[in-house]
Amino acid sequence: MSEEMKNLNNEPEQAPVDNQPAAKKPLDKKTLGIIIGAVAAVLVIVLVLVLTLGGGDDHTHNFVDGKCECGESDPNYVPPHTHNFVNGECECGETDPNYTPPHTHNFVNGVCDCGETDPNYVPPVVNNEYTLGLGLVYGDVTNAQINATIATVVLDNNGVIVACKIDAVQNKYTVTDSVAFTNLLTKKELGYDYNMAAFGHSLIGNATVKEWFEQAAAFEAWCVGKTLAQVEAMETQTMDNGYVISADQDLLAAGCTISITDFIDAVVKAGNDEQSMTFTTDGEIVLGLGVNSADNGSAGDDFEATVKMNIDYAAVASVDGVIVATLNDATQPQVKLEDGDVTGTDKLISKRELKEGYNMAAYGSDNNGDGIVKEWYIQSAELSKYLVGKTIAEVAALETTLVNGHYISTDDALLTAGCTMQITGIQDVVLEAAGYVEESAEKNYTLGLGLVYGDVTNAQINATIATVVLDNNGVIVACKIDAVQNKYTVTDSVAFTNLLTKKELGYDYNMAAFGHSLIGNATVKEWFEQAAAFEAWCVGKTLAQVEAMETQTMDNGYVISADQDLLAAGCTISITDFIDAVVKAGNDEQSMTFTTDGEIVLGLGVNSADNGSAGDDFEATIKMNIEFAATVLVDGKIVAALNDASQPQVTLEDGDVAGTDKLTTKRELKENYGMGGKPYSPDRNGDGIVKEWYEQSAAFSAHVVGLTAAEVAELPTQTQDDGYVISSDEDLLTAGCTIQITGIKAVVAEAAEKAN
Repeated sequence: MSEEMKNLNNEPEQAPVDNQPAAKKPLDKKTLGIIIGAVAAVLVIVLVLVLTLGGGDDHTHNFVDGKCECGESDPNYVPPHTHNFVNGECECGETDPNYTPPHTHNFVNGVCDCGETDPNYVPPVVNNEYTLGLGLVYGDVTNAQINATIATVVLDNNGVIVACKIDAVQNKYTVTDSVAFTNLLTKKELGYDYNMAAFGHSLIGNATVKEWFEQAAAFEAWCVGKTLAQVEAMETQTMDNGYVISADQDLLAAGCTISITDFIDAVVKAGNDEQSMTFTTDGEIVLGLGVNSADNGSAGDDFEATVKMNIDYAAVASVDGVIVATLNDATQPQVKLEDGDVTGTDKLISKRELKEGYNMAAYGSDNNGDGIVKEWYIQSAELSKYLVGKTIAEVAALETTLVNGHYISTDDALLTAGCTMQITGIQDVVLEAAGYVEESAEKNYTLGLGLVYGDVTNAQINATIATVVLDNNGVIVACKIDAVQNKYTVTDSVAFTNLLTKKELGYDYNMAAFGHSLIGNATVKEWFEQAAAFEAWCVGKTLAQVEAMETQTMDNGYVISADQDLLAAGCTISITDFIDAVVKAGNDEQSMTFTTDGEIVLGLGVNSADNGSAGDDFEATIKMNIEFAATVLVDGKIVAALNDASQPQVTLEDGDVAGTDKLTTKRELKENYGMGGKPYSPDRNGDGIVKEWYEQSAAFSAHVVGLTAAEVAELPTQTQDDGYVISSDEDLLTAGCTIQITGIKAVVAEAAEKAN
């Protein structure tokens, strides 16, 4: 065993004597006390630290608002909620029980329900009296245009303008071989097409030039709140070009920089209108102005002309769509030109201003049969009074009828008041002033029919028949013409050699083959072609324009047109009967009115027959029956129809005409035809009444409205014991139409078939 192992199992070897420690001395009492005191102090310090640092489980936390004085936080502490009320409600959803919302005043007539009054409240003026006035002033009349400014104003009972409207006409025309108007729109109607903004030059530096209608609107607004005296006294300035413009900086700043003398004059004239209309209202006044212009039968050639116009204008004050006041007027300026220069003007004054000088009482038509014709300005005033209280739609719906060539009212109240003049033009301009927008595209039309006889010779009977459709302004929108030239011979009896119309003969009439030009070497067109040219020329013209057509008398005595357009279209034949027949048709007092928004197709039918002529060896009585009818079709159905007949008689002696009779129509004869008495016509429907022929004719025309040409041709009939063929339709019989209808039915169906 090694020495090391031996040592592991045995006591350690004894150290040398020199290395043994010295024996320890026992502690004295003083030293021992110091040691015990130090140990005690250390223990106290440790205890304090333990208590201070929370060490140990014996500390009870005293949390205040989640915090203990020892510094520890309560993990379950929820701080109390402090409400933040906005308009009485906290974001937590709780409401403030003491919250009172702030008061929002609701003033009614200046007083709130809380009792407080509005210090700025101005009570409305109830039933204040106002005055509506209308005035027109003419500006320069040149060889190219007629200028006029029209104004309307509403004044309160202190003479202060509360509403103002202005417009102007600058009706331009040219004269070559006739007068042609190139503009009949007002400046406001032209709008931006007037081109003042595009081509005008500023009169006050580099300011933007506004359009005419914008400048007029600025002037209208400037007038509101001012008296007529203030408008008249407006300070002006004359520019280098001679234009007199406003010096009012507010008006210039608003863009009204054009010449304003006519504006001022028209407004002042309107405000001083002695034929003004007063009214009362507590509503909001809406003021409107309407102006329409038209050719009034101008004539001229090679710059030698008389330019004639008709300008209708009206003002309307309305409240809630009901007219409370209105005025209407018209002027008919004339300009005489020589070599293209103005040599004179006439009638630069309105009809209301002319008063008795217009002479309607002396020369006007008695259209209501009371023997009295009132002056134009009186009739105008009656119409204005009549329109007060009516809605715009009611004005649009006013009914008219054609009497003596004039479309007059059918309302007895207006007729009794003495307003018997044509009112369609006034009606239109009143509607325009009222801002009426037609809700329906339907338009009102009138169908008329007329026949005129030409020469009656010992070989033929000549008659020209026309039918026209007029719109509610009296303008022709459709025209058809035909003629009969019924030829006959007499040997031992009367024999008709032609009963066809000239249109039915077509090229067989032989005008193109054998006729001679009345205007040089021009090609002679066939009769039906020349008639068609005249028909087309009439469309777009009034009856007055047709009647006033300039003519020329040729060496052979023929009276032909002097209108170069019509001659160029090939109408070079005598046209006096054409003119007379068209005018007569347009003035047909038994016309039929109708309304449609469709395309109008007009047709004319004519049938002739022997009516029991008798004679021998050139001693004869030629008797004929000429039946004719007009129809208007829309989409293949009749919307208006008229029928008539004439029974001319010619007495010959030795082959020469010794006399004529019955050169008039049955409708024109009315009661003089004599059908209404039983001695002349039996009671064929058993109601004890026999109506006159013209009444039965009208009943038939009314009956066929809504039918096609084929349906007219197929109308059922019945034959009476005496051979008379009458209708078997109960509706037609009940309406009193018991005349023989085979001829009428045939000619009406023919007119409908020929409609184009």
